[in-house]
Formats: sequence, C-alpha cells, structure tokens
Amino acid sequence: MKFIRQPSRVVQIGLQMENGETAWGDCLSVSFAGKSGRDVSLEASSTRDLLDPPRLLKILQESSGKGLGDVDDALGREFPRWTAAIRFGVSQAVVNATAISTRTMPFHVLRDTLGIRPETAANGIPVFPPFPPVPALQGSCGNNWRDTVERMIVAGIEYLPQGQFEDLDRELGQYGSKIDGSKIFEYIDWLKKRIGDLASKTKPRAITLDFHGALAQICSGDMDAVAAWIKELARRCQPFPLHVESPVVESTFEAQINSLVKLKTAMRAHGANARIIADEWANSLAQIERLAKEKIVDGIHIKMPDTGSLLDSGRAVQVCKDNGLFVILGGSCTETATSSRLAAHLGMATQPDAILVKPGISFDEGFSLMKNELLVIQSLLAVSGAFPDSQDSTRGNVSTGAYFPATMSVWP
Repeated sequence: MKFIRQPSRVVQIGLQMENGETAWGDCLSVSFAGKSGRDVSLEASSTRDLLDPPRLLKILQESSGKGLGDVDDALGREFPRWTAAIRFGVSQAVVNATAISTRTMPFHVLRDTLGIRPETAANGIPVFPPFPPVPALQGSCGNNWRDTVERMIVAGIEYLPQGQFEDLDRELGQYGSKIDGSKIFEYIDWLKKRIGDLASKTKPRAITLDFHGALAQICSGDMDAVAAWIKELARRCQPFPLHVESPVVESTFEAQINSLVKLKTAMRAHGANARIIADEWANSLAQIERLAKEKIVDGIHIKMPDTGSLLDSGRAVQVCKDNGLFVILGGSCTETATSSRLAAHLGMATQPDAILVKPGISFDEGFSLMKNELLVIQSLLAVSGAFPDSQDSTRGNVSTGAYFPATMSVWP
C-alpha cells in the first residue's frame, strides 16, 4: 500500500449478452489486503493488463454451451497469473451471464453447478415447494463498538459485534504497563445489558470478538496465556456462547497452524469453552480444506474476495460443513452491491451457518441490501415452487397459508 489508509479500488467487468443485457462482476481486494498471505491491494492498471479482456472474451466465446464449472476450470488454466480479486470479479460476471442466458437466478446456477440438491423428505420425495431458510447474519461494527452494535441488536442480528481492535490500550484496558482486560470486560457487560434492553424476539446466538491477532500479541505468543484470556472472556459472555476470531496471526501459514494447534491443546487444558474461528491464513480453498479436514479450528470465516472464484467459495462452505465446522460466508467491508448480492445467492444455495453483512462498515446499508436480497430469493423460490410451470397471476401460492399471486410474493 502507498498510504496507511487508501481508497479501495474496484475494476468492473461487463459481459455484453446477445440479448443486449450486460452481466457485471467486480474485481476487488479486502480491507486488509497484503496481510497474512493475501494478495496486495488491487490496482486498476495492472489488473487490466492481467485480465487481458480480448483474450478473456475469446475464451468465453469458445466456451459457449459448456457448464459453468468447466468454464471456471478453463479460466483457471488459461490465466494462472490472475489474482484472487480478478478471479472473484470474473466469476461474478460469468455467473450473472449464465443466469441471464438461462433465465434463472444466480442461486440456481450456483446450486446446480456445485451439485447441491434440494432437501428431500424421509421417503425420498423432494420437499415441495423448496423453501430454503434464510441463513443467519454476522454483523461487523468496525471500530464503532456501541452505536452500530445497538442498531445490530434492534435489527435482530444473530452474531455480533465482530469489532476490530486498533487501539489495544483503549479497547482492552491497561493497568500500568500491563493490559489487564478491564475495558473489554466492561464492554461485554454493557453489550449484554443492551441486548436485554433492546432485543425483542430475536436475541444473538453468540458474541463474536475478532482480535486480528491481538491476544497473541499482548501475551507475547504464549498460547497458554491466550487460552486463559479466552476462558475468562467466555465466562463473562455467559449466557451467550463466545466466538473468538483470529486470536493469533503468524507470519506464515505453517506457523499459524502450529500456533493454533498449541492453542487448541491449551484451551482443552484450561477448560476454555469458546469457538476459535480462522480468518487470517484461511485464504485459498486449499488452506481452508486443510484447516477443516485436520480440525485445526472450530470454524472458518471465508473471505470470498481472497478465495477467488464464487465456486471455490461454495466448495469451501461445503468442506467446512462436511467436517463439522462453523462456517461464515464472509468477505469485506470493501465489497460492492454486486458482489454482496451474489454472496446472498451463494449463501442461500450452500446454507452456511452465517453470512457476513456487507458492504460498508456502518451496518444499516449492508444489512438492508443483503436481507432484502435473501428474502427476494426465498420469495421467488416459493412462487416457482408452488407453480413451477405457470406464470398465470390469477393462480395463487396457497402453500404458505396465504394467497399470493404466482408472480408476486410478500414476506415480512
């Protein structure tokens, strides 16, 4: 990066369809680009050179009639120097183009390509109509630990606050030359009180604290001391479960694995009851597969722009679920409306434990965009499930106990 803080650049890709429509995708980097094995932040000029639009267009034209998975594999072979940000943007455009050409939603394109079948009843008959539930949401408050979090509570967010630690003295609490945790303990007490004051029917399922490696930093890399911290944090969060994201961040993937294994052993010895969620050094599908299959952590935050292709993010969700890990289909505040909407479609298709609210870091706008998109997908699936072969608006979807025209659905 050229500055401590700099604008996040986006390179948009538009695929013009024969019917005149344009399918868009956004190449972008996460807010902590260049850290923990991630690609450096995206620059427009170098991205365009690597993208090579004429050659990309030629390969896509030659791929006419092929499945999305085959096209995604072909692009990976033909453009081995593409960054994760480029793969992310191109895959969005191709998924949107496929949905346009097949007159379906990106949900269907992603579900079918990943081989996810609709749920079936005990007798093997497909559940009809297919009503996939809207996954839970994970809020992120940035460094606004109070006002934004109060709005999350009122909105009924299931996992919060996932704030970022930038000033350890102010956010954790210092006594003399030693950080004693007084500020974070005080904050947890405040958070639980505000949940009691503001939450209506829906209360958070867990409190998530994203330390960005701060616990290992203040404990000088002593995993036994980190485990003791986590045990005390979990005790103070009761009755809410605690999720601890990135308690340690090392300089290499192998060093990260070693520290997480030591932390897991230390937590078992201390009886610390909390989920450890990997974020840093969980970038590529290969890294996520290793973390999941070896049970290095309890959960993984999949940062979609770092994973690259939407299909690889979908496969990452599946491998986490197959190995019993808690999985967040996440990303970054630097994302766009286009990438966030596609995350909603991928989330409905793969059903992770939670989807990160994005874009932005002020919460309300991202929550509105993603929640609306999730409900729109569910609503359209309800309509097509009730009368899949009809667009006759005089008929109704009576399966929900209310009358909805076949071309319209209304959900609270």
